[in-house]
Amino acid sequence: MGKGKFMILAVLGMFILIGFLTGCSKPIETPPIDNATPESQTNDEPSNQTGEDKYVITYTQDILSYKISIELPNPCYGASLTSNVVETSEGSAEVLLDIATTPPKRGTMCAQVIDYKSFTGNIDFSKEDIKPSFVRVKLNGKEVYTKNLS
Repeated sequence: MGKGKFMILAVLGMFILIGFLTGCSKPIETPPIDNATPESQTNDEPSNQTGEDKYVITYTQDILSYKISIELPNPCYGASLTSNVVETSEGSAEVLLDIATTPPKRGTMCAQVIDYKSFTGNIDFSKEDIKPSFVRVKLNGKEVYTKNLS
């Protein structure tokens, strides 16, 4: 093998190595900006490492609290949560927590490992004339969890 062919193979090998290493790194993500009703919303490190989605929703002292952890196909997927409070009858409301995932941009190299996203927030009903009676969680438009608070 000539010196020229060896150099070409070495350069190609370096490009492949660099491509692999950049594809395995997890991109830096900032929490989604959301004008939803929750007082706080974070996109924290995963607390769910069991391979299933988790939903914890409580309502005490006029505060609806939620902690939701979902599984994503890889670390390059994004996820955001929006909330909606809809009055269903006099004094009652339904809370919709809608999670939307977004795939990585076409051509993005990413490690093929499961990733987890957690959302934590509170909705304060103390200044409202309505109280939540039902909570629905949707993931990409599909209802995945419901809780009756009555």
